[in-house]
This record gives sequence, structure tokens and C-alpha cells, in this order.
Amino acid sequence: MTRRGGMTLVELIASLPLLAAVMALLSMVLPAVVTDVPRCRRVVETNTGICHMARALRQDIEAATALPEKFAETVSGNASLLVKLPEKVICYRADKDQVTRGEIFQADGLERTTNSWELSGAKIDFELWRDQGRPYAAVMRSAVEYAADGIVEDKLANARVYFPGNAAASGRRK
Repeated sequence: MTRRGGMTLVELIASLPLLAAVMALLSMVLPAVVTDVPRCRRVVETNTGICHMARALRQDIEAATALPEKFAETVSGNASLLVKLPEKVICYRADKDQVTRGEIFQADGLERTTNSWELSGAKIDFELWRDQGRPYAAVMRSAVEYAADGIVEDKLANARVYFPGNAAASGRRK
């Protein structure tokens, strides 16, 4: 007599509670995965945009001759940073969910936006470091706001320090 493959009724009835337990665990985990994955993706996309903007800022500051505190009507502060190049001044402005890069030409003093980064949920903050009253470095602090279950947290918080004309590499301040 040969035995046929398959499960007996007793084996099937015994496996039902195990299947129910697995389904209960999945029903608790699945909603978290469905809501958290898109939120985490947004955080990563925003942080990638911050990195692209930071690269442009670094390139401008490395080519800079100075970090002015004021030019025309614009003042460097928490939401804006001025970078003086030989022929123009660059202004980075951090607004809600956006950072813009504008060029201010010394001849007319008008600002023309050249780049814009959409950074949903980003917090960008600028600061000038001073030595004897003169700015010698710029700091950009960034974070991405992450809201979950009514709690807002800053994720991927970071601070970058930039020296004009790459003064850090040469060991001197300009």
C-alpha cells in the first residue's frame, strides 16, 4: 500500500491556529510599513536635495574672496548667506521648503535667481563665524522634519563648515 502525499484533516486543523497567529502579526506590522516607507522615502529625498544644495554652496565658498555680512539690501543671517566672488555676490536664501541661489551683480545690485531646490520638510540655518569681528567661515545646519504619530522630530541633522577660498586646506584665514 502506497501513501499519498498531502495533509490529513488533523494536521490541517492543528495548523490553523499557527496560521491565525502569523496573520495577526502581519496585520500589526503591515500598516506601519505602508505608512512609514513613504515618509522615510520623503526624508531621504529631501536629504539628497540638501546634499546637492550643499555641494553648490561649497563650490561657491571655495571660489569666494569673502563672506560679506551685508550687500545692497541683503544681510547674512539665519535664513540667508552672502558669498562674495570676484565679479558678483551669491545669495543663498532658505525659505519654507525651498532654498534659492541668486546672483547679485555689483553694477546694478539686482538679484537674479539661478538655482532653486525644493526641500519639503527641510530646516536650513546659516551662521557666520567671526574672528576679531570679521567673518572667516560659514556654517550651514540642516535637518529634515519627520512627523509620526503626532510627534515631530528632526532627522538626519547635520552641520557643515565652509571656509572661503579653501582657507582650511591652506591653513590660513582670509
